[in-house]
Amino acid sequence: MRMTPDDRRPPSVLREVILALGMPLHSFFTSWRRLLTTVFSALTRSGSAARGAAMRWAGQWRLALRALRDPATASETEHRRAAALGLRAFAAGLLAAGGVSLAAGGPWRAVLALVVIESLWAVARWIIIAASLRGSRTAARTPSGIPFAAGLIPYALALDPALRVAALLASWWLTVRGLRATGRSRRDARFAGAWAFGGQLGVAALGWLVRGGLALVLGSG
Repeated sequence: MRMTPDDRRPPSVLREVILALGMPLHSFFTSWRRLLTTVFSALTRSGSAARGAAMRWAGQWRLALRALRDPATASETEHRRAAALGLRAFAAGLLAAGGVSLAAGGPWRAVLALVVIESLWAVARWIIIAASLRGSRTAARTPSGIPFAAGLIPYALALDPALRVAALLASWWLTVRGLRATGRSRRDARFAGAWAFGGQLGVAALGWLVRGGLALVLGSG
């Protein structure tokens, strides 16, 4: 039996179903394509921003390392960049040390005490250095806080007590070196560093001795 053109056309109900399904599918794929385009564009912009931030961060490190490597010939801008980086490294190191302590099961109170004590010691060292250099007769190119803040860079790796002692010693050396490079005499720089950093080490050593003595006395009793 031969089919007429009318017979080859789909029924009106089927045609309506096809049209009803086609429009939502078309809208779905259009929306999906727009979503992918938006996500791809956002990722591209985020990647460009991240690369830009990484390049700026690397540039700051280059300036800071140049000031630390040869502070006598570094410019004022390089010294200030090193100081800003030192403050950020100090804060990041404290946060990282707190995270390590929490991961090891330490209480929040111990982490808070660590942050407060280290911050107070840093402020105390800065005050002692500034007070020690107040009567200095040598002219300085930069304030004493600039080389002191730059000397805080080793604290970025101060994740445990042993590393914090190492960071304190490295900070001592960098600070004295920076003070001398920015115009202070060798005697004044060493005197200020000895009072600031040596004083903290002396207090810490005395605390360790007292705790060790108490442990021995209580243990023997």
